[in-house]
Amino acid sequence: MAARIPLLSRGLGLLFLAACATAKPIRRPRPATPPPVSVADQAARARRLFSEASAEATREEKAGRLDEARLEGLYRAAADAGVAEAEYDLGVLLEKRGAFEQAAAYYGKALRDNPGIVEAAINLAGIQEARGKNDEAAVLLEKTAKSRPKDARVTVALARAEERRGEGSRAAELARAALARDPGATGAYRILLDRALAAGDTDLARLLVMEAMKVDPRNADLLFALARVDLAKQDVPGAMAQLQAALALRPDDGPALALLGELAAAHQDFRAAEHAYRRLVEAAPTACAARLDLGIAERALGHVDEAERAYQDALACDPKLTVADYDLGLLLQRQKNDCRGALKYYRAFLDGAGSPLPGSHPVFGAMQECKQLAALAPASSPTDAGPAARAKSRPPGKGKAVRATPPASGTSAPR
Repeated sequence: MAARIPLLSRGLGLLFLAACATAKPIRRPRPATPPPVSVADQAARARRLFSEASAEATREEKAGRLDEARLEGLYRAAADAGVAEAEYDLGVLLEKRGAFEQAAAYYGKALRDNPGIVEAAINLAGIQEARGKNDEAAVLLEKTAKSRPKDARVTVALARAEERRGEGSRAAELARAALARDPGATGAYRILLDRALAAGDTDLARLLVMEAMKVDPRNADLLFALARVDLAKQDVPGAMAQLQAALALRPDDGPALALLGELAAAHQDFRAAEHAYRRLVEAAPTACAARLDLGIAERALGHVDEAERAYQDALACDPKLTVADYDLGLLLQRQKNDCRGALKYYRAFLDGAGSPLPGSHPVFGAMQECKQLAALAPASSPTDAGPAARAKSRPPGKGKAVRATPPASGTSAPR
């Protein structure tokens, strides 16, 4: 039998339930609304972020362990807060890793926020020139030069832009004006040097370089210029020595590596050529033709698999680099006895040629030989050209790799 609940206890229970039903829910107090941040406070915070990013960059650079991805995040915080100097520095980091669109955007923001950052104008103009927008670059630099008429750096950049537009006389005039303002403007000497070399005046060219080196004797660009003067005088050993000196100062100098590789290959020093082109590929991943040149050097050294990889990399980098198709076809036919694979690349070479090739082009003889051998070979095995045919098809010269046609482009952007 269930126990009876005393009447008084039941009454107290009912009163408690009624009180719970009518009580208001407990609310947490709302946090106080923070006071609005003043413009001055926002600017101070942005400046603090920029100072922290700059200090961190200095520390890491001194320690020799620059974490560019981390620095990019620090500078981006300050740049997004509107610090023009941070916008410029972020542009430099972005340009360095090849994000040219973003770099150009941040350079433009830096100029809008602080037109006095002339480095942003010069770098932005450089990106525009690389895109073929020489007129836009010249207009930007002309505007900057008017606001900073005494800044030789801007005048030199404008002279270089005019030179690329084909206005050589105007470029030389601006270069001389820059030197009148600042005798240490080594870029102006380089523009005058180009004019002297174009005119065949190697004595004047050397004099200009030597004058510039009095100002800056450890300038890699000037050593490269001196190499060009030596080449114009047919002094190849001298030119190679100057290039090595330039690379000692700046190991990832793309134009110096490209020219050194070219000179080494021309003199049958394919080991030196392979070393230069491999360094160039590492320093400039977008230098697609350098991968082709690396393949030629590897093939000349007898490194068949490495050469094949380099040719494949060249085509992956730039499918329009059709000479790599031809060279890869030759490699497969002559070094790997794979005529079926070679025919595929020969056809790709012909398809990408753009216009019909003359019947005397060696690709047609190679294709005919491969077709005949492919018809005779068993379907289940690679086509073996045989010792006699391989000896007949081997390129002239011991270990010498022969490029069928001149390269479509240089191994790196011109200086």
